[in-house]
Amino acid sequence: MELLFAPSRIESRLATFEHLTLALLQAQTDQNFIFLVVASEDMPDIYRHRLSEICASVPQVVLRFFPLTHVEDAQKTIFIDLSLDLKDVLNSAWMTTMLSA
Repeated sequence: MELLFAPSRIESRLATFEHLTLALLQAQTDQNFIFLVVASEDMPDIYRHRLSEICASVPQVVLRFFPLTHVEDAQKTIFIDLSLDLKDVLNSAWMTTMLSA
């Protein structure tokens, strides 16, 4: 976990996420979308707080923190929480793989 949450690694990832990923999302001409951000509950509080602040700047971003789990399980949980139908948000090939698991 130390390597995963090393300050230099997290700082770099947060900067990229904020200044590239979120900037591109904000520039979308069609703002009718939801962008899921799944993060670890094990993330140190200082970075959890910063990630929350960064995500709050884009209304389409849904941030959720999870314990150690597979990302597909986290996505399923979020889709249920948001009343999203998988066929409306995922490409059909990936959805078929996910539902057969």
